[in-house]
Amino acid sequence: MLTSLASSTANDEELRMILRAFRYHFAQQDARKVTRVYSNATLEYLTIHKPKTLLELLRVPGITLNKAEEFGEDLLEVLHRHMTGQLPLIDLTHIPRTASFSSPLLETVLDETSENVKRALREFRYSESKANGQPAYIIFTNQTLIDIAIHKPTTLEELGTIYGIGPRKIQDYGEAILAIVQKAAAESQVEPAKA
Repeated sequence: MLTSLASSTANDEELRMILRAFRYHFAQQDARKVTRVYSNATLEYLTIHKPKTLLELLRVPGITLNKAEEFGEDLLEVLHRHMTGQLPLIDLTHIPRTASFSSPLLETVLDETSENVKRALREFRYSESKANGQPAYIIFTNQTLIDIAIHKPTTLEELGTIYGIGPRKIQDYGEAILAIVQKAAAESQVEPAKA
C-alpha cells in the first residue's frame, strides 16, 4: 500500500513537470504568461483527475472552449501518453497547433444535457436582448453561453468562475441563469414514457 502511494506520488509529480513544460511551451509560442495558458490550480486539477476526453477536459475549471480548441487535443495526447507509459513522451518543441477556429469543436463534445442547456440559454439571451434593446452578445457571448452549458453551475459562486460572468452579470442574470441551467438539465434527465 505504501509503495503504491509513493509510486502514485512520483507519477503525479512527473505529470506535473510534464504539464508545466507543456504550458511553458504554449506560453512561449504566443509570448504570454504561463498562467494565461492555464493556472496552477488547473494544472493540479489535470494532474489529479487526468481527463480522457474533450468533454471531460472542458469540465476542468480554467479550461474554456477557446483553450480546448487551441491545445485540447494536444493536452489530451500528453495525458494519454503519460498514463499509458508511452515513452519517450511528446517532444514539446514539436507539438503541432491543432486549433481550428473555423471548425467548431463544440459540435463533437457537447452531450445531450449540455445541448439542452445551451438551447435554453440561447432562448433566454435572445428574449433578454429584445426586452432590453441590446445585442445578444451584450447579455453574454457565445463562449460564455457554451461554458455555462458545459459546466452547469449550481451556485452563484460557480457561475462567477465562468469566463465572461462578472459581478454585474451575476446581479442582473445570475439567479435566472441558474434556474435555466437547473431546469434544462433536469428535463434532459427525464426519460420518455414507454408506450
